[in-house]
Amino acid sequence: MFRRVSRVLALVLPLVAVVSASCGTPTEPTDPTPPSPTAGLVPVTDSFSGTLASGGANLHTFHTMPGLVKVTLVSLNPSDAPLIGLEIGMWDGLSCQTVLQVPFGQAGTDLTATASVETQVCVKVWDVGTLAAESSVKYQLSAVHNEKPSS
Repeated sequence: MFRRVSRVLALVLPLVAVVSASCGTPTEPTDPTPPSPTAGLVPVTDSFSGTLASGGANLHTFHTMPGLVKVTLVSLNPSDAPLIGLEIGMWDGLSCQTVLQVPFGQAGTDLTATASVETQVCVKVWDVGTLAAESSVKYQLSAVHNEKPSS
């Protein structure tokens, strides 16, 4: 059985966020739903992957125009990997200013936010203390967001 958790965070930042996290038995992730395009913008998908070491954290950044931003933890390998942390925030060039996080993410976990202005977004994955010492997990993320059409 799945339980959906949703909450809205209104922050004095150009990124307002909503989170949905699935808890329970993992299911095969689906393709991310593209955000509705804002006038003159087109939805694009960025993919990120990496290896998360025990006690570690990895950061990925991307540029977005105003509109919805949906980050999905597409997969973990091995598939029975422990839960990991997933965070979305604003990148200021030096650090990721957390807007919202899911401390126990699994494959299929989504973070959905709305960028009210053009901005740099950061996505962080981290070990919440569930990875065994000297172990690691491979992950894949997708980020669907708006951009200007290419000329």
